[in-house]
Amino acid sequence: TLGNAAMAVIRISGFQHLKEFSPFFALNLEQIQPRKVYYTTLLNQGARVDDIVLTFFQGPKSYNGENILELSVHGNT
Repeated sequence: TLGNAAMAVIRISGFQHLKEFSPFFALNLEQIQPRKVYYTTLLNQGARVDDIVLTFFQGPKSYNGENILELSVHGNT
């Protein structure tokens, strides 16, 4: 369902390594520290999609005990 909102939060969990997501961000994910907030660019095949805020929660110290990548993105179409 499409909605109109200023922001959307996307949480991705169940992955082993952050480097799996490297093609999707302008930020070097190997330098990410857990529970720190990072401003970066979301990419699709190298092209800019959005400027976002990214936070990594390392399991087992996360909402569900797994690694979680939380993305705060613009919500409007």
